[in-house]
Amino acid sequence: MTRHWIREKIRSLILPYNTKWYYPYRLPKNIIWAFRLLTSPFRVYPDFFIIGVGRGGTTSLEFYLTQHPNISRSSKKEIHYFDREFKRGNYWYKGHFITKFTKFYHNKIKKVPYLSCDATPTYIRHPDVIERIKKEFPNAKFLVTLRDPAKRAFSQYNRNVENHDENLSFLSALKSEKERVKKEKVKYPENEFYNSRFWGVISYLENGHYAELLKKWFTIFPKEQFHIIQTETFSKDPNLHINEIFKFLNLPECNSIDFTKQNTGIKKNMTNDEKEFLNKYFKKLNEELVELLGPNFEW
Repeated sequence: MTRHWIREKIRSLILPYNTKWYYPYRLPKNIIWAFRLLTSPFRVYPDFFIIGVGRGGTTSLEFYLTQHPNISRSSKKEIHYFDREFKRGNYWYKGHFITKFTKFYHNKIKKVPYLSCDATPTYIRHPDVIERIKKEFPNAKFLVTLRDPAKRAFSQYNRNVENHDENLSFLSALKSEKERVKKEKVKYPENEFYNSRFWGVISYLENGHYAELLKKWFTIFPKEQFHIIQTETFSKDPNLHINEIFKFLNLPECNSIDFTKQNTGIKKNMTNDEKEFLNKYFKKLNEELVELLGPNFEW
């Protein structure tokens, strides 16, 4: 009795082949999600988190990590429980992860670790996420990818334009960011569950305040619980650096990873004025990051 046979049997019982909702290779998402919710009490919490940064390579990193035989994929990459979806509760959150039976099988029968991951890059910035995670998972491990903040900002802008979330020019968006973000920030103290997608979308500069963001996490969690990756350095020797991450997670090496980059977007070039603005803006901030993490994080 194989997994495929069981899946086909369940599908045939629930959906006849002549229904328009039938999918040849998988059940409809609403049925799968209903099953996940029903079995939520028998599911596990994540063992580690990828908390940022957006447009810094987190999608690729999650793709690489979950190819390891001892790491499972969640139902989707960005769950957003600890920022946007916190009001849904733990029952909803656990529905995204593997069952305790799967964990037991790997841990007790196969005698190997089997880890789950929540990869949500907006966690690093949300003002309430640190305390929320600390309360639930004080011993969790965290992965952070840091990309040249100027290039990261431009990549974020281009993605927003593609998604029709931005109608200003890049330079205009940068210069008006402070006022645009301010209007959203003041709403947080008024509502514990308020989370503006607009704030995250337009924070081209603030998302690059790496030292400031990390210091907030380091005041709550020991620095030893973090593994921080420079995106550009990782790209030069991905096999070396992915195995360093596996070591941090107490997993054996894996040298058969497909390092095809994910979610890359359309490549465009900044103007000289945009480069000059960003280099000037991030100069001191990058120096602060080097003081915090060392010379390996220079751009």
